[in-house]
Amino acid sequence: MPGRVCPLSQRERHSNTLSSCVADWPGFIRRIYDHVKPGGYFESHESAVWARSDDGSLKQGSALMEWQKAINFAGDKSGRELNIYHKLKDWMLAAGFEDVSLTVYTLPFSPWPRDPHLKALGKYQAVQLQQAIDSYSLRLYTQVLGWGSDVAKIHNAMVKRELRDKRLHAYVQTYSPTYPSSMALVLILTKSRVAVYGRKPLHF
Repeated sequence: MPGRVCPLSQRERHSNTLSSCVADWPGFIRRIYDHVKPGGYFESHESAVWARSDDGSLKQGSALMEWQKAINFAGDKSGRELNIYHKLKDWMLAAGFEDVSLTVYTLPFSPWPRDPHLKALGKYQAVQLQQAIDSYSLRLYTQVLGWGSDVAKIHNAMVKRELRDKRLHAYVQTYSPTYPSSMALVLILTKSRVAVYGRKPLHF
């Protein structure tokens, strides 16, 4: 099976950040559904791989915009679509899961928001992005798009420099589920990702 499913009980399955690993997401989720006992849950966490800004500070010709266009193109070219976060709910419903509920929230790329909670999230995301830029793109640049390694590293350095610019008010819109109360802490700890939580019916 493509991707990775944590070896938990058949009543609960988890997948984590597999958007660049799975070629057939609907089929992957159907196979998970088949391996979850009736009444059990499947939870999927995926990152949105597309930034935006409301004030125009993320420019079309910026290194960050070029970066996300390039890696999404490379993902499509390799048959491993990156931006699947907005499709997870429909795929889970199509597979037969029920009680799949999501809400939209904003994750800033740096501590630029005035809101204290978003500012705190932005501090963590700023650190994470400095490491994630290379992890996401170097293989796609060199092995899928045919870029030289030096060119890829120089471009990524430009992206990282832009992300450190406090004038850039970039963020991603992602989705989180309505969790059972026992999952409240998990929701707080996974605000940087798309999280979808669905239950397999007791009778089907």
